[in-house]
Amino acid sequence: MIRFISVDIDGCLNHGKDAKPDQIKLKKLSKLIVLKRNQFSFSLNSGRDVNYVRYYAKLLSLTDPSVCENGGIIYYPSIDKCKMHPVISSNYLYELRNLEDKIMWHVARIFPGYSLEKGKQTMISVNPPNGIPIIDFFNEISSFVTKNYNEYIVTRSASAVDISLKSIDKSEGLRLVLQELNVDYSEVCAIGDSINDLVVLQKVGYSACPN
Repeated sequence: MIRFISVDIDGCLNHGKDAKPDQIKLKKLSKLIVLKRNQFSFSLNSGRDVNYVRYYAKLLSLTDPSVCENGGIIYYPSIDKCKMHPVISSNYLYELRNLEDKIMWHVARIFPGYSLEKGKQTMISVNPPNGIPIIDFFNEISSFVTKNYNEYIVTRSASAVDISLKSIDKSEGLRLVLQELNVDYSEVCAIGDSINDLVVLQKVGYSACPN
């Protein structure tokens, strides 16, 4: 029995990063979510920042907690509040900004024209320049971080490279939400389309990926 649905945003609720949401389809989904609210919870699980997740949560009339920044932040739509993962400290946030500066310096030498995603609080997300394959961009950053900063993990989506603490990922964020709602992994259906979704898809009772 499915009691909880966890959905990635980019590529799952839209046609990819920076794609405009289909308002008509999302309104239909919103009505279904409201209608079935007593049967299952509906939650977002994204690498995006809180404001981006908040936008989709409002479009879908969500009330259950959603995961932001690959597990670094939990957003509560019903009260419009968020909280960071318990392992994240002020010292970590300070070190993360220092790491961000070093990664930007390293990447700029090899891939001029890259872009840093703004608004991330608990992780770093970097986009490759136009024409550079995401796998090449990922391999270079992963090699640099792994060699110099072993407490961090590097993952990627279809369009960005993400750097965060090894102990935090989308499945860890989902764990916190399920714990609060007293839901077991076997009762969860998760939908994702990127490498950083695999940790979730492998744990839940039901998993799916868009065509």
